[in-house]
Amino acid sequence: MDIFNSIPSFGSFLLGAASAGLISYITSRNKEAGKIAEINSKLDDVIQQTTAISKANESGKIEAIGIKLDEVVKQQGEITKATKKIESDIDIDNWTKKENRSLRREKIELLYLKIEECYQVRIEFLNPRIKLGTEKEQIREQEEKHIYYYKLNTDIEMLIRLYFNADNKLEPILCEFKKNIVKTINFGMEKLLSPDVMSDPNKREEEGALQNEFLDIRSYIINYLIEIMKTEIAED
Repeated sequence: MDIFNSIPSFGSFLLGAASAGLISYITSRNKEAGKIAEINSKLDDVIQQTTAISKANESGKIEAIGIKLDEVVKQQGEITKATKKIESDIDIDNWTKKENRSLRREKIELLYLKIEECYQVRIEFLNPRIKLGTEKEQIREQEEKHIYYYKLNTDIEMLIRLYFNADNKLEPILCEFKKNIVKTINFGMEKLLSPDVMSDPNKREEEGALQNEFLDIRSYIINYLIEIMKTEIAED
């Protein structure tokens, strides 16, 4: 009788134990689920933060690349402008050099022609042709030749100083040239006013010395012009 009475009590005990175990299990599972949910929430936050940082980094990189590209474009524009300016300066420099070279060649030709003309005028001035007319008319004609001869030599000196004497290399020959002009003019006027003067051997020797002196000056200047032309041709 006692045994049968104790069976329900044992069954109640087992049921209570099972209920308690179930409740404990369910409670434990709920706690674990809560931890997992919390971990998942934190993981979501980390992922969102990482994604945000990654996007920000990418955006920063793109912005930085854009800034660098703008700088490159700006620098390229400045380089292009500088290049065009250099090309323009080179073109202007080349044009200036060509113009200067052309002008120098023109002046070389002009100077050569004037020196040759001076040579001929000098001969006529020192050896005037005897023409019909009064002595006064002959003197006037010789004075006109004197003026033209002097002007011609002045033109020659001016050309040399302006275009061929920047380094003063021709300064000594210019001084000799001017001296020869003065002596030639004085000698020519003396011959005109005193035709018998040439009977004096010393005067003939003086005239010959003046002639040789002029020819030396003429040869020096012409050779100088030839050397300049050689340099000009070589530069072409």
